[in-house]
Amino acid sequence: MSGICGIFQRDRQPVHRQLLQTLTNSIADRGPDGQNIWCENHIGLGHTLLITTDESITERQPLTLDGKTLITADLRLDGRKELIAKLGDRATAIAPHSPDVLLLLHAYQIWGEDCLEHLLGVFAFAIWDDRAQKLFCARDRLGVKPFFYANLGDVFLFSNTLNCLHLHPAVSQHLNEEAIADFLLFGFNHNPQTTTFKDIQRLPGGHSLTVTGDRLSLRRYWTLPVPEMIRYRQPETYIEQFQTLLDEAIGDRLRTEKVGIFFSGGLDSTNMAATALDVAKSNNFNLDLQGFTVIYRDRIPDREEKYAQLAADALEMPLHFLVADDYQLFQGQELPHLKTPEPCLNPFPLQDEHQYRQIAQHSRIGLYGEGADEALRASKVMDLWGKMPAIALLGDLVNCLKRGLQPQWGTGILGKVRHWKKENNEDDGYLDWFDRDFERRLQLRDRLRSTKTPVKSPHPFRPQAYQDLLQPMWMLNFEASDPGFTRIPLEVRFPFLDLRLLNYLLSLPPFPWFINKELERATLSWRRGQGDRQDLPAAIAQRPKTPLAGQPFYTFLQAGQRPWDELKAIDAINAYVDVEKLLQVTRREKLDIYTAWCSLRPLGLGHWLQQF
Repeated sequence: MSGICGIFQRDRQPVHRQLLQTLTNSIADRGPDGQNIWCENHIGLGHTLLITTDESITERQPLTLDGKTLITADLRLDGRKELIAKLGDRATAIAPHSPDVLLLLHAYQIWGEDCLEHLLGVFAFAIWDDRAQKLFCARDRLGVKPFFYANLGDVFLFSNTLNCLHLHPAVSQHLNEEAIADFLLFGFNHNPQTTTFKDIQRLPGGHSLTVTGDRLSLRRYWTLPVPEMIRYRQPETYIEQFQTLLDEAIGDRLRTEKVGIFFSGGLDSTNMAATALDVAKSNNFNLDLQGFTVIYRDRIPDREEKYAQLAADALEMPLHFLVADDYQLFQGQELPHLKTPEPCLNPFPLQDEHQYRQIAQHSRIGLYGEGADEALRASKVMDLWGKMPAIALLGDLVNCLKRGLQPQWGTGILGKVRHWKKENNEDDGYLDWFDRDFERRLQLRDRLRSTKTPVKSPHPFRPQAYQDLLQPMWMLNFEASDPGFTRIPLEVRFPFLDLRLLNYLLSLPPFPWFINKELERATLSWRRGQGDRQDLPAAIAQRPKTPLAGQPFYTFLQAGQRPWDELKAIDAINAYVDVEKLLQVTRREKLDIYTAWCSLRPLGLGHWLQQF
């Protein structure tokens, strides 16, 4: 997760070298292994290096091959062998262990902006093309790597760290009220192109940006595919292909000797760990994989410790626990190094910091099973009626019965009536503690209602999974784990969101493989019969999907804590929230968990405004 930044004076005035150095210095904490700037006339690029793969040990950026095309990038490319083969004889000086940025620069020189069609992995980069006098910027397909920019007329700025851009004197501190409204309504900004600041924009995932002296062009180069259905004769083929693709996804995310894993002992994290160890063994690679688990022993009922230890013992993997019972609500939120770039609702910021630092002490890479629930989401039978051949659908349902699986049939008539009533209740989920002028100006009720309108999925047989993979909340999840947010040099990687794997999962028949994650369970059971994995507990493969047994933040509120009182001292919050009305809502004798959680958002905003 290296740091990148740059200044493009579109009026052809010279870039101030010291200002570029200041911007680059500000992102040094996310790239402690090297820092460099390149500045020539009206363009300047900065880079701070974080070594996370064996290939990146020799990496130096900004990089150029000919003095005319330069790149600064934060990236990890997948499918390197295939990409090197594509580059072939048209690129020189490409060795098997060439750093990813060298491969990317060669790809641009061969294919130009169409290089994006040939790239797999995650990336945020900017390429200065001196011949064409243009800056070409891009963000990976899902938007795992952040990219922010400010287009201020004569000057164009970019970075993968939002706070970096504030250091340029042309960037104002004016806030974007629409982003604030979304945070208070939903907990995150629904617009993938904006930030909380008027002058700073986001480049959405799957988009590129080309900037010249007189033009700025935004282009969407990718959308999530809707593949045709794949059917195999033998059930084992589905499992074997899934395991092959998971091996590739995890193998591409290792590439170093020490790796940490967010480990719960559940289906997803155990499958990741077992696969990582097997991939390393098959490649004669000495992998030091260690698990890290947050547990509760008193505050809430929690069985993570038991299952995590059971799975880790079977895998012979060291396991580290972070006991979270003693962390207090909003503890540490006043610390300067925990200040977030944008408003954020995190009831336990110090706990999260300690977990990330714990992993970072072992490795700069943390594998996370985020995305498995969405990619393996089950469909409902009635949603598929008429969208699949009836004979094929009935045959798949028979296979479910043979495997002892019970599909979801649908909501039924009563469920549809309830859903209709909920959709047509304009106050459903709306909490009446907004400032009246702010509420009217931003049309908050309409804003909330617009998100409740069902979006028709283009995917005929896996509609819910497809939509879940496109939820705007992914932007929040990715950026909240980025060093530009955490200030910790730890790169979090998501194997289940590998595009090769997603494309495969979106092409499979919905039944029986996605009922209760049957495909993953069958794969883990299959793995138990292979070689060194015979001792992997059956209890893990059979463990039902269970959310956290309780909500830690809610236990504090139930014990009588009322953190909202501190908002009285934060004058800036009054522009958005009627604090007295908020206090009335939160003083209810029976404060339900939904209202409590939503009503904590003003606290998240208030803490952020206070520091800002």
